[in-house]
Amino acid sequence: MAGHAFGALLAITAVALIGGTAWNLRSVEVPSAVAMPTGVALEAGATAPDLQLERVGGDSLALADLRGKVVVATFWATWSESSRQQLRALQKLQAGYANQDVVIIALNLDREREGVAQDVEQLGLHIPVLFATVADQLRYRASVIPTLYVIDGAGKIRHQHTGFLPGVEATLTRQIDALLGATSGQRTMD
Repeated sequence: MAGHAFGALLAITAVALIGGTAWNLRSVEVPSAVAMPTGVALEAGATAPDLQLERVGGDSLALADLRGKVVVATFWATWSESSRQQLRALQKLQAGYANQDVVIIALNLDREREGVAQDVEQLGLHIPVLFATVADQLRYRASVIPTLYVIDGAGKIRHQHTGFLPGVEATLTRQIDALLGATSGQRTMD
């Protein structure tokens, strides 16, 4: 008898959880004109979708304004520890390219903006942090957080990295140097 009662309780709990999830999903904002990601990344050589986004701090930045520079753009969220690790690595990487035509930008996907500025300060970020939307994420087909793109000076995507792997700075350095036409490939990451 106890087994039947437990089974019934388990079934009721499952129905409540599924029903609650369905009820909560009704409020998810997905733009109707944007297709959901297919899992197929933007191919190397594809033109990076242009974005004009508000920065943490108030002004705005358009990706098109960065033409002529190598751009490293990462989609991230404050709740993602992998994102935080990647941002620390990108901050070091940016320092290695001071006074060169390389811009690293962080595209934040948090719906609530209030805590983002605190995270930026806590992480000690000096790279531009911009507020992105789900629609922006979908245009880039960034289905994993973090997802990073290396974009050449002509606005073409050359590389994509999903997730965060320690040591990615060395790979990014090689990719950026190749786009800059550098021959050394040796940069300090400290």
